[in-house]
Amino acid sequence: MWIHASPAPVTGLAALAVRSLREFPRRLPAAAAANVLSSLGDLPPDGTGLLRLLMSRRLAHIVRAVCGELPAIGGPDTAMSRLQEVAVALADLHLSELRVLREELAAKGVPLLVPKGTFYAASVYPQLEPPFGVDVDLVVRREDVEAVDATLRRLGYTDDLAVRSNLPVRLPPARVAEENAGFGYFGQGRGFVKLVRTPALDGHADFLRQVLPGYVVLLGGGQAYLCPSFDVHHSLNSLHDTPGAGFRPGEDDWWRAPQQVRYRGVEFEAPDDVTVAWFAANHLYADVMLFGDGNLKILGDLIALVRAGRVDWAALAEVAGRHVALRPPVFYVFRMLRGVFGCDVPADFLAALDVPSPRDSAHFADFGDPLARLLDVRAELTVGER
Repeated sequence: MWIHASPAPVTGLAALAVRSLREFPRRLPAAAAANVLSSLGDLPPDGTGLLRLLMSRRLAHIVRAVCGELPAIGGPDTAMSRLQEVAVALADLHLSELRVLREELAAKGVPLLVPKGTFYAASVYPQLEPPFGVDVDLVVRREDVEAVDATLRRLGYTDDLAVRSNLPVRLPPARVAEENAGFGYFGQGRGFVKLVRTPALDGHADFLRQVLPGYVVLLGGGQAYLCPSFDVHHSLNSLHDTPGAGFRPGEDDWWRAPQQVRYRGVEFEAPDDVTVAWFAANHLYADVMLFGDGNLKILGDLIALVRAGRVDWAALAEVAGRHVALRPPVFYVFRMLRGVFGCDVPADFLAALDVPSPRDSAHFADFGDPLARLLDVRAELTVGER
């Protein structure tokens, strides 16, 4: 008996994703960058069309880093450059707000961690332009959630504000509760947001209407308001992960050795690199396999972490060995990084994980390799007799 997997071509946006991620965060010469971008075939007729296509998979930052030598990607007065202006303004606003929040909480003896997003921009690829990030994820101790929530509210944040078609909308309490209890959130308490007038972006009103209708508020004929947002978490596990029996990490794991980070003049703390690595792999795996999330930015972040030589493979294998629920996501994601994206992942690290079989560990979310679903490529298996 044999099993044959029919090859499925990887074209278009999926091919662009693979080729750009195989290089990220390195910038290519123009000729090589043009070859990467040629994966799309005929480009959309206008710059915003290309940008919206890239943003649909959170690829804009990755492609700009890799292909920035091309005028359409890195040149001035393009859709990509306008998005970058918004990204820089929002990054600096988030950092300014984070500084204030940290000072307020430090006075109360409440620590916080930044486990992804801003952490990577600050510590893993600070040489790149700030990526477009709509929020900052915070991890606090479970006992401090209420104090953090109260502090954010005192600073003008609310958990019932959304942006629809560039207009602020108040969500009813039932909808707020539904969104904050979403199955896919990892240790989510609440998401908090507020409006901040940003006159520097008024001249981009038309662009903001076309590309960012759900993220930037426009009032009074084009007055721009950015929406800094903080998501407050008390766990790095997904909410569907039940604690107990040592199957999954706990609060002591992600607070074991915080590292100090400084970015654009603002200091904050983040989990240690080993925690950052397993969290990214676990988070990516759950998003792809459970929810079909096509966000490729966290994959790029993890690739950059590996290429920066920041992963202690023995320590990561030890953590996954202690917490059996981490073995499948860590194994499959890092095997994908090695086999598909050309990352230097040691073979003995993968062998050490000893992934349990699905028969014995279905409740540990052992769904297999996420690559096909991540790239939206359908593979067809055929079983036959010789």
